[in-house]
Amino acid sequence: MSAIKTRRSIIIELFIWLALVFLAYGLTYRFDKHLENYQYGAASWPRVIILGMAIFALIEAILGLREFRRIRTASAEVVGEPKDVELGKPLPGDSAHLKRLATFLTPLLFLFMIPRMGYYVSAPLFIAGFMLLLGERRPIYLIVTSFLIYAVTLVVFTKLLFVPLPEGSWPGFYEISSWIIVLLT
Repeated sequence: MSAIKTRRSIIIELFIWLALVFLAYGLTYRFDKHLENYQYGAASWPRVIILGMAIFALIEAILGLREFRRIRTASAEVVGEPKDVELGKPLPGDSAHLKRLATFLTPLLFLFMIPRMGYYVSAPLFIAGFMLLLGERRPIYLIVTSFLIYAVTLVVFTKLLFVPLPEGSWPGFYEISSWIIVLLT
């Protein structure tokens, strides 16, 4: 299994993301109600996030197509070399599939654990774990990046949007979440 994406797979991936964007945007009309204390309505923030998804999907497709063209050009210049010479060793088939599966299942596990452990405890673990899964191994980068992402999400949700995050229901995790909430207020 080659590590190079084909042009066709990049375009198919883009259309899948755009289909999800249109589906999610259509679903926002179910709860688009006027709010007394917020002039933009209940669906405005989900729509901003959906617009961000569309923008990132387009950026990812453009970057993928540029990389595809760059690798094709580079491999055409090197006679007798395999096309993925610049990408290093491709992953063996089974481990590549396992990594893709783990990349898909890790956010689902995070969503499963949020009501039980609470966002305040599970988010930093998820962020660091997902970074490890994506290949980051330097401890200082794992800690600093996890903390920054965690801090930004806490500030955005608790201070700017005034949205309560799940505190968890398992003993111990609820108390830790409550302690973090007291620190934030």
